[in-house]
Amino acid sequence: MSNHTEIFKVPKFVNGYIYKIFSPSHPEILPYYGSTTRKNDRKKEHYSTSNITSSKELISCGDAEFVIVQYCSFLTDRELRNIEYKWINENPCINKRKDKYITEPLIDLKKLLSELITNYDKFAIITFGKYNELEECEELCLKKVEQMEEEIKNIQETAERKYTTLSDKYDIVYGKYEQLCSSFQKKNSVIEKKDRIIYQKENDIKLLEKALYKDGKIILQIKELLKE
Repeated sequence: MSNHTEIFKVPKFVNGYIYKIFSPSHPEILPYYGSTTRKNDRKKEHYSTSNITSSKELISCGDAEFVIVQYCSFLTDRELRNIEYKWINENPCINKRKDKYITEPLIDLKKLLSELITNYDKFAIITFGKYNELEECEELCLKKVEQMEEEIKNIQETAERKYTTLSDKYDIVYGKYEQLCSSFQKKNSVIEKKDRIIYQKENDIKLLEKALYKDGKIILQIKELLKE
């Protein structure tokens, strides 16, 4: 990106100011005109004790005012200077006149336009190349997306097959489980019947034992009677 910026150099406009310093209480002292891109810093320089410009006569009045008279944009320092010198030459002021800069061209517009066109052509060639690279990158991205979609589709199909297989195995296992439960219930029912029969027989044996015990007593009584 930095190489492209160096090839396609667009002139950069800078904001500047034409300012005027005057004393309201001393109108007989002509005003001072100047130019700057840093109005606050320049104002401090004029009001400082190190001021060596002709504006110090106005500052010494004690009520000197610093006002902006023109806002301007320029490409070179010469342009800003020419605007300043025009104010100096066209208005009564305490500055010295600056004749030598007024007739100099501000900027070679034909040369600038030619450079812009040349640099634009170079930039257009590079941009077109980058556009082709972007198209190729887009095609690669689309192919990659298609591959990913195909992989996802295969994964889904594999998962569905495994799910079907597991479902079938589950049905088989569940069927066997139901068979075991049914068989257990049947066997448990048989066991319960046998338990009931055994319980009944045990009760019959107890009743029989009681009956035999009574019969034994009767027999003993009969034997005792016979002995008498």
